[in-house]
Amino acid sequence: MRWNEFCNNLKEVLELERHVNENYMRWKMNNTDILIEYYFEQDKIIKFTYNKKQFDIDYKNIKEGNELKISNEKYNEVPISFKSDYFPFMIRYERIKGREYKDTENHLTYKINTPSKQFWLKIIELKIKPSNPIMMLRRPLFDRNFEIKEQIEEKNIFELLETIYRNFITLQIYSMDSYSEKEFSEFTDAFIFNFNYNTDIGIRQIYDIENINERRRNNRFRNESIENIPTPKKIYKKELVEQYNMASITEEPFIKYLCYYHILEHYYEAVHKEELIKTVKERIAYPGFSIKKDSEILKLIDIIKQKIKHDRESFDGSELEALELVMKKYIQIDTLKDEIKKIDTSLLDYYNTEKVKFSGGIPINFNDTDNLYKNIAKRIYFTRNALVHYKADNLTKKERGIYHPFKDRKELLKEIPLIRILAENVIINDADMI
Repeated sequence: MRWNEFCNNLKEVLELERHVNENYMRWKMNNTDILIEYYFEQDKIIKFTYNKKQFDIDYKNIKEGNELKISNEKYNEVPISFKSDYFPFMIRYERIKGREYKDTENHLTYKINTPSKQFWLKIIELKIKPSNPIMMLRRPLFDRNFEIKEQIEEKNIFELLETIYRNFITLQIYSMDSYSEKEFSEFTDAFIFNFNYNTDIGIRQIYDIENINERRRNNRFRNESIENIPTPKKIYKKELVEQYNMASITEEPFIKYLCYYHILEHYYEAVHKEELIKTVKERIAYPGFSIKKDSEILKLIDIIKQKIKHDRESFDGSELEALELVMKKYIQIDTLKDEIKKIDTSLLDYYNTEKVKFSGGIPINFNDTDNLYKNIAKRIYFTRNALVHYKADNLTKKERGIYHPFKDRKELLKEIPLIRILAENVIINDADMI
């Protein structure tokens, strides 16, 4: 992007041509300078300026392209969004603006802040418009946002952009060491996961330029102090973190539940194969087994048939078994119980004794140590089936249940903490250290 292109883009995204004859605003652009002036009472003026010389310095190392991010070997910056407007934006933003989280071990610093100069230039390069540029440029906005101390005050163009794009925030990662874009992307995913795990603010990275100003609602779960959020020590699987962050930003429990379930489901094939290999090995190691006995070979074939049944796409009943295996591999019961208690002590008793009425999900019964993982799997799996298998005859309704979005919503909300904790433990326990 060259200087003239920047000027033209700026005029377009801010719709400056609409303000040619305003009595409180003047602007001009040429081959070397930009000047936008706002006039206040008693002849006070704010001047926002920028020039080509400074532009050439600021834009020098920015990569051209359609991706909304700034990245080099020691710095990465991406746009993020709050999950909701349930609380006023500025109340939430001021809690975290400029706060740094240092990872001294890996020489990384994470920061949530207003965009950098380079990021503002990228926004203009991609011609991303604010949510309402006409309203944003009206005088009352500047009456509220600028205290005029001098007769004439001069500010840079980025201060104007910060006011107009007032809902725009970025996650910035600074590094003393060199990293690839892929590694910075992993650090970004890991930090957002840590942030959403520990707080109720809820953030996500923005990828879709068209949805930058999308509004979201709040869902309370944890409320860790902003000051105490740890920097990531692990790299989590991106496809799982995406599902987790989707669950974090949505208000709808139906979507939440399925996102968390997808995290558990991700490992079905892997644990199923592990169990099959273990079974075959145990059979071969059995003292009475001999490759010279056809009867023993046939028994082994039957065992494999029973385990496989059909292909991975259908699973045909073994999904429940796979879910149980996922529970056994990644979930510690004491940790599960402790996490449930931290959220709501009454929930532990609820899961222990109450079934899910709309799905037939059974009580967990924490005292039944022999069937504990199986009971957890059944409660989760039956509830999932009631959500996704909506078409059913009377027999199927009786067997797997049907979820009615309005009538059963409150009951489904009670199931969210359980499956969320399970999903979190799977993500964390299968992650790699940075």
